Amino acid sequence: MVMSPFIKTMSKVSSIKKTLTALPIIKKQANVSPLVVGDDLALRSGLTSPVMYDKEIVKLIHDHIEFADEEDNSKMNYPKFISSLSNVDKLSLLWALFKSTYETLGERDFKCPNENCEHSKTPFKEEVLLEDIIHEDTYTIWEEETPFNEFVHQVDVPYENMIYSFQTRLPSIKDNNRLLSTMSNDTLQTNLQQLGSIFSRSQNMALLVKAVQLQPKPDSGLDIETVQSDNLQEILMAFNSYMPLGVSDIALEKYGEKFDKYFTKFYKTANCPICGKEVTNDFDLEVEFFRRSLFG
Repeated sequence: MVMSPFIKTMSKVSSIKKTLTALPIIKKQANVSPLVVGDDLALRSGLTSPVMYDKEIVKLIHDHIEFADEEDNSKMNYPKFISSLSNVDKLSLLWALFKSTYETLGERDFKCPNENCEHSKTPFKEEVLLEDIIHEDTYTIWEEETPFNEFVHQVDVPYENMIYSFQTRLPSIKDNNRLLSTMSNDTLQTNLQQLGSIFSRSQNMALLVKAVQLQPKPDSGLDIETVQSDNLQEILMAFNSYMPLGVSDIALEKYGEKFDKYFTKFYKTANCPICGKEVTNDFDLEVEFFRRSLFG
């Protein structure tokens, strides 16, 4: 179809406001263009289920992304995109999509940590711009020689007479979407209301591991064979119903020692207008985007 001068101009103007962002795990940069009116329907139709919503967000990111350092401008196909990018990179792209479209998260409450200050009980409000939540420590570049989607870090947790072994990894967009496919809308809403996050503790642990092995200690005297699973449903059931809390505490701590530095840190620091005390608020952009889509 031949584009009229009007449509050509509209297309040109809509592509001007792009936001450049770093993709720290795959070590690339990308430009992200803002959402358009037609994207709203896709987001709202995606609200029928968590997995559909996440897929719609990722599809929108895929539609609006342009790798800044590619020699040719051919777009990476969708299946390769979700398996080749980490969920950390997705959050960076989500920040860029948010910034290019809205610029701001709106006004937010900041509660002063000074117990003697009036704002310790009555929070003060400040507008949070998207550029305000990016800092020098927001992103950490992937340090391993092996690509993230091939890298596995073994975590062993001896506990009583057993050894719990976890093949931990940095999840891809595909891994994230796969876990969401196991969740209902009610589960997502409950997690958001009670935990302030999309995933529960057991779900988050299942996202971070590729496989789990359980074996008795050599001197335990137990007649139990070594078993292993990489089945997501089995791992979710085991974590939710059978995994000792103490094991998960140690496993998450060891996981954090290896991988926590790579997770994005979006936050804004403000000073209390009464006492000057510094206040820091953290922001989960997946939750922010979901609420924006749900409530406008």
